[in-house]
Amino acid sequence: MAAKTLILRGARALGLFAIARRLTARSLRILCFHAFAVADEGAMWPGVFIDPDLFRRRMELLRRKGYRVVPLGEGVERLSSGGADEPTVAITLDDGFASVASHGAPILAEYGYPATLYVTSYHCDTQTPVFRVALQYLCSKSMLETVEVGDLLDGIPEILDVRDGDAVRRFYLAAETQLDEAGRNRLLESMAMRLDVGIDPLLADRRFHNLDAATLRGLHAQGIDIQLHTHRHRLPLAPDLAGDEIVRNRAWLGEALGPGHPNPPLVHFCYPSGEWDEGHFATLMAHGIRSATTLEPGLSRPHSEPLALRRITDNGRMDDVVFEAELSGLMDGVRALRRMAGRAKRALQRIRNQLTATWRHRRTGRQTPACGDVQRVLFVCQGNICRSAFAEHALRQRCGDALLIESCGLDVRESRPSPGRAVQAAHALGIDLSAHRSLPVDAAMIARADLVLAMEVHQLEALRAAYPAHAARFALLRDLAPLPHGLLAEIDDPYGGDLSDYSRCFRLIERSLAPLQPRIGEAHAY
Repeated sequence: MAAKTLILRGARALGLFAIARRLTARSLRILCFHAFAVADEGAMWPGVFIDPDLFRRRMELLRRKGYRVVPLGEGVERLSSGGADEPTVAITLDDGFASVASHGAPILAEYGYPATLYVTSYHCDTQTPVFRVALQYLCSKSMLETVEVGDLLDGIPEILDVRDGDAVRRFYLAAETQLDEAGRNRLLESMAMRLDVGIDPLLADRRFHNLDAATLRGLHAQGIDIQLHTHRHRLPLAPDLAGDEIVRNRAWLGEALGPGHPNPPLVHFCYPSGEWDEGHFATLMAHGIRSATTLEPGLSRPHSEPLALRRITDNGRMDDVVFEAELSGLMDGVRALRRMAGRAKRALQRIRNQLTATWRHRRTGRQTPACGDVQRVLFVCQGNICRSAFAEHALRQRCGDALLIESCGLDVRESRPSPGRAVQAAHALGIDLSAHRSLPVDAAMIARADLVLAMEVHQLEALRAAYPAHAARFALLRDLAPLPHGLLAEIDDPYGGDLSDYSRCFRLIERSLAPLQPRIGEAHAY
C-alpha cells in the first residue's frame, strides 16, 4: 500500500477530513471526468477512459458522504454570492465521447445526479473517430516496433518507431496538417493494415467517436446540461480565432439540440486540454461566457475568478481515500501549503541571486549611463514578452515620438505575444501589451541605439561579449533608478509567477524609467 494512502487513512481516522470539509463548506467541488472505457482503451488512458465500475464507486461515495450534487450553473451562481451553506459538488464530463451516453449517463441516472457535458462539436458533426487518439491506440496495440510510412505523408522519416511517443505525435500532427478528414480516415485504415491491428472493433463500438446530434438531444432531455468546449478542441490566444471556435461550437450545438434550446443557455465553457491564459478572458466575456473550467487542481472558492475555475480530475488510478481527501478539501490545503513553501523558496533564491549579481556587477564596474543626448533606446531581456516589452511601451507612452524606442530578447526563437498575466498587469498601469510580439536581438538594433538597457547582469554580460564595440552604451535599467543601489542590481523575471509578481516587476520598471524621461526631455527641449 502506498505511503500516501496510509497517511491519508490516518488523517481520516484523526478527523482531519471532517475538519477540512467544514472549513471548505462554501467551496464548490467540480469533478472532472472524460469518457468511459468500452474495451481496453482505459489501460492506456485511465484518466480519459475511466472504468464504469470505478465511476459508479465515485458516485456511491458522494451519496454515502452526503455531498449535495448540483448543476454546474447553480454551483457557479452560488460561488458568486459567497458559496453554499453545505459542501456541494458539480459533475462535469469533457469532450463528448459516445461512451458518455452508453456507459456514463445510466450511472448518473441511477443516482439521480445532474451533470454538465462539455462538447467539442467537430467530430460530433463528422461522425469519424478522433484521429490522433485512434492512431495512438493502434500503435500501442501493434506487435511491431517499426513501420514504413514515408509514402503516406510529405516531410516525414521513412520509418516510424511506434514505441516512440514523440515520433507518433509528429506523425499525427503532420497528418492533421496535410490531410482533410476523409484523408485522415483513409490513413487510419492504411496504418491499421501496416500495424497488423484490426480497426473494425473500435469502429463498431465507437470507443473513439463523439456523440451524434440525436444522442445529444436525448441526453439533454434526460437532464444532462450540454455546454461549450470549442469546435476543434483548441483555443488560440488571438481573439478572432478563439471567438470563431466558440461561435462555431455554439452554433452547431444549438442546431443539434433543436428548438427550445438554449435552456439552460450555452454560457459555460471548458478550456480544451486545460490550456488557458488570462488573455482569453476578454474573448470569453465578449461571447457571453459566464464560467470556464480549467484542469488546475483543487476547489473553487467563493468569489473566485469564474473564468478560471479549478476542478478535481479523476486520473483513474486514484485510491478511494485520495478521492475522498480531494472532496473534503484536505488536499487543497496541502497544495496551498506547498505553494507557500514554494514562494518562500523562490523569494530566498531571488535574494541570493540579487546578492550574487550585485557583487558581480560592482566587481566589474557599475556604469551609470549618460542620458542627456539619447535619441534611441533599446531595452533587452530574455524573451521580450514581459520586462523589455513593458519598458518599451511604457517609455513610448511617456515620450511619444521624441525617441526611437525598441525592445528585443536574447533568447527569442519565434515571435510570441505577451502572456495574459503580463497583459493584465500592464493594463492596470495604463499600458497596452495586447498587440506586442517578441523580437530577437540583432546587430542592427544594437548599432542604432544610443542606450541599451538590460534587466539582469547576465544579460548585460552577454551583450558585452557579443557586441564589444558598443559596450560603452550598455547598462542595467536598474542603474537608472533613484533608489540606493544596494541589493537592487536586477529586475527579476516575473514569467511563470502570479499577477502580483508581474505588477511588482512593472512598477519597478516604471520607477527605473522615471529619471530617464526628464533627461531626454531636456535634450529635446530645443
